[in-house]
Amino acid sequence: MLTITLTKDRLNTLAELATLGNYVIGSYNNDEQTLKKYSHVCNMLYLQIYLNSNNISSPDDMEENELADIGERIGGEMEKFLQAFEHDVISEYIFKEQ
Repeated sequence: MLTITLTKDRLNTLAELATLGNYVIGSYNNDEQTLKKYSHVCNMLYLQIYLNSNNISSPDDMEENELADIGERIGGEMEKFLQAFEHDVISEYIFKEQ
């Protein structure tokens, strides 16, 4: 097992990058096992954010939808990057078709 120590800001940044990567992979890959693999990583990061933000050590004390809420918040914060990514991909596709 590998242990990494991150500041709260770096944990959030890592979760943002994982969310972006998960979105990109989900956009191009329909393989269920691959999607689960990357979603699992995102959820592990969201769990750490939740535990650290609420000063609790066990996920047993959290509500069922907390991870989804964190994922939606981070996804919302990354929306401008996701839109730019989609625009670039569509533009590239259109350019190749001409």
